[in-house]
Amino acid sequence: MHFDLEFNYRVLLVLIEMTALAVLASVIQASIVWLLTKKVKQQALFYIAFAALLPFLSVLWAFMIFEFQATVNKKYLARDPLIGEICQTPLVGRYRIFMCDQTACASVGTGQYEASLPETNYASAQGWRPVFYGVESVKDLQVMDNYLIGAIDSAAIKSIDNQGGKDCFFVLDTKSNLVKRFRTTAELKGALAKLSCNEALNLEPVLAIYRKHRFTTFDYFAALLLLMPPLAVNNVN
Repeated sequence: MHFDLEFNYRVLLVLIEMTALAVLASVIQASIVWLLTKKVKQQALFYIAFAALLPFLSVLWAFMIFEFQATVNKKYLARDPLIGEICQTPLVGRYRIFMCDQTACASVGTGQYEASLPETNYASAQGWRPVFYGVESVKDLQVMDNYLIGAIDSAAIKSIDNQGGKDCFFVLDTKSNLVKRFRTTAELKGALAKLSCNEALNLEPVLAIYRKHRFTTFDYFAALLLLMPPLAVNNVN
């Protein structure tokens, strides 16, 4: 277990709320069991204690599962722990989508500095530029083969209602680490045709793209682990 990033103030708030609910559930469950076992003295104390402790054990189990999935997602799957200020998930190759505090726009990149390659002189003459640290203020996005196609809205990060426009469009080649910008959708579609991209242009909000790529089989496995104690108790009963 670790507490450097995943144990942030949001996790602490959730933990406090769950503990408060556990206290309430403990009192209610213990009272109900006491009423039901008043006439049965044998093992009554055991059932009352179990009913009182079960909510707290459930909170502890949920916290352990959260830390487990957060560790695996962060260190091995390059994904966020689901509760925190930063949302990130891989898209294609080494490229990921990053969102911080808000979901109106995102940054797309590798998280590292990507300079131009030696053989990109011709590409530079055609309008392609090194991606460097990535593309910021991305409002809409589409993953197409090894390309990332998107729309940039520099005002989106300041827009509360997310009703801004689009400054320009871009195509990012994740293999060569080059990006090219376009002013209109017509120019964008023309460039995609030259790149032999057969898939239709269908830009979606960055939040929708994030949700498509964030969840994996491991997350469903972690959810199953979370539900195992209640299922086990139900089977025992």
